[in-house]
Amino acid sequence: MGAYTYLEVDYGNTISVTDERGANLGKGLDAFLTVYSTIEYLGKESPELRWFERLENASGGDIRVLTRIIYSGDWNYTTKDYDKFSKDYVGYLPLSEEDFIRTIKKIEETWESIDVVNAAVNELLDLLEPIEGETHWFSPVYTTRSFKVLRDALQLATSRGAKKVRLNFR
Repeated sequence: MGAYTYLEVDYGNTISVTDERGANLGKGLDAFLTVYSTIEYLGKESPELRWFERLENASGGDIRVLTRIIYSGDWNYTTKDYDKFSKDYVGYLPLSEEDFIRTIKKIEETWESIDVVNAAVNELLDLLEPIEGETHWFSPVYTTRSFKVLRDALQLATSRGAKKVRLNFR
């Protein structure tokens, strides 16, 4: 995944997840959400799994929804755009048309109600505030700040009439 995060909204726009200085805070979101999205594949003794299980046990809602709204890369295509995709990425690793269509369909499934995402971000912020100690996926200052900036982007999207959103890491 990447260093920049963009909130994609259903009215066809993107909002860069940037702070008041214009810095995109994607790294903090990327590190946290990427590890969180893979915990089910880790051994039951892994520190990541235990850390996120404690977080989920303290949660009263579905904070894991945040792992289902992410995707990575420049995938501004429809399932009928394989020829265009092939021309855009000449010389890169080949991707069959079947795999291309499967990828596009999976990315289309990442859209979620902005109200659900807002609720998850707000609850996660409440859960993260008292946590101390850094890990490779969490920094008490930087991760929390990144989610606050995401919350601001969600509020902006709501004010502009967004109903569904997803996150793109580039």
